Amino acid sequence: MGANFGEHISVDLTPFLAEALATNKALHSEIDRLYQKDKTRYYELAKHSPWYEHSFLTSTSLKTEVYARRALGLLAGLGTPQVVSLLKKGWPWVYKLVSKASSVKADLIQRAIPKSQRDSLTDDEFGGYVVVGLVLGRLLDKAISTDTDTTAICQMLWGRLDHAAGEMRFDYKKIVEERYQEREDARRLTQEVQAASNISPRKGLGILSDTTHPEATAWRIAFEFVFDSEGLAESILDDAPLSEEHLESIAAIYNMCFPDKGTSQAIEFHVAAIYVKRLLVAYRQVKQTFWANAAEVLYPELNNLTQEVAKLREEHTRLAQENVVLREQNAQLQKLAYSEYNRARAESRDAIHQLSAEVGQLKAQVEADRREMAALREMFFDLSKETNVVAISPETDPAPYLANLRGVRGLIVGGHERWQQRMKALLPHFTFIHTDVLNFDPQLIVGVDVVFVHCGYVSHAFYHKVMSALRSYPDVALHYLHGTNPLRILKEMSAAVARA
Repeated sequence: MGANFGEHISVDLTPFLAEALATNKALHSEIDRLYQKDKTRYYELAKHSPWYEHSFLTSTSLKTEVYARRALGLLAGLGTPQVVSLLKKGWPWVYKLVSKASSVKADLIQRAIPKSQRDSLTDDEFGGYVVVGLVLGRLLDKAISTDTDTTAICQMLWGRLDHAAGEMRFDYKKIVEERYQEREDARRLTQEVQAASNISPRKGLGILSDTTHPEATAWRIAFEFVFDSEGLAESILDDAPLSEEHLESIAAIYNMCFPDKGTSQAIEFHVAAIYVKRLLVAYRQVKQTFWANAAEVLYPELNNLTQEVAKLREEHTRLAQENVVLREQNAQLQKLAYSEYNRARAESRDAIHQLSAEVGQLKAQVEADRREMAALREMFFDLSKETNVVAISPETDPAPYLANLRGVRGLIVGGHERWQQRMKALLPHFTFIHTDVLNFDPQLIVGVDVVFVHCGYVSHAFYHKVMSALRSYPDVALHYLHGTNPLRILKEMSAAVARA
């Protein structure tokens, strides 16, 4: 899906259209509806798109990336009339103007934007109007103008792709490889900042904890309050330590943007940049974890399991039919084949029982996987909207949440030992298992209504043992906890029990 502007300019509009669909919130429900009709096929089509892993789409927010990837599958799998219909729903005025015009040009796209919105449009929204106008022109067999303004639009799109591919982005690795003096200046500033403030990546997660510089300390405390204001602990950055090269890249940015400023201001900048960089690293890890466990990724696996179960059922039917034939033959042969009949019948019954047992096990496994996947999806959805969560004051009364949990027979697994001690004081009737207790008795799950897994502090071996034990108890609900604030945790648990 491309557009040509003269002899020398050609742009593939697919990634821009996927972005436009993803950022048009009014179309999200329609995208979901279409995608669910044949989600496995659309997922496979999107996965094979050259834009699926391209930074143009993966450098966005998690929600935008989800819808952009779904849009890639729809654009590859839907017919032209369906794509036109989808764009018409999202940009009705653009469709109206393009369908009546003989050609598509920049001034037509400008007229398609309502006057009341022109001053308030975001870059993504404006880009959506431009791209949809060009794509509708192509799909409706309209000529694309090669005038100066329209060609400039195409060049702008081309430039965005270059930027996303790293051609125009800041890249410290290029400085290290190509620009010796900038590299040395960055390293020199890094050493000065570390010497003056005791900020060092060698301290790991405590990179800022031992700073002795008064301004650095003040900035660090200020950022701690920022975390408090959202009801989050700095421990959400525990999986995002920084290296010496990270600090050098921060210094290089400071030298580039503030060449005339001193070391003291560089220290302040470093504190802020360290928090931002660690948050970005942590957010990238969250996105990677999400995609490793997202429903789209599991669609092919679930589809294969369904096909395997269908084959087993067919085999079961075939064996049952063969058993009927054997019975008829046995009736005809009577006493002559009586002993052979008993042997064949016994073998057939064993095969049927074995296949039935295997089918039952597969159904239980699929159901357990669905339960685990639903809990994981719920957790990652909650993580993706963390920034919209209102902070809970320490003075908040926990009584309503405790009342909702009073009659619940619960089991909490994982979580730091200190955190478990705090929660035991609030929920003395709950059972707790620490993540180091790998040889716990699975019988602890007997009689439990719900199992809560604290995903912020749990080992892989312990997690897999818990999931294995839960497969034997399909009626026990499963939910995931994150964070360490007791009130937040009680609220999450209360909400989870209410949904059950």
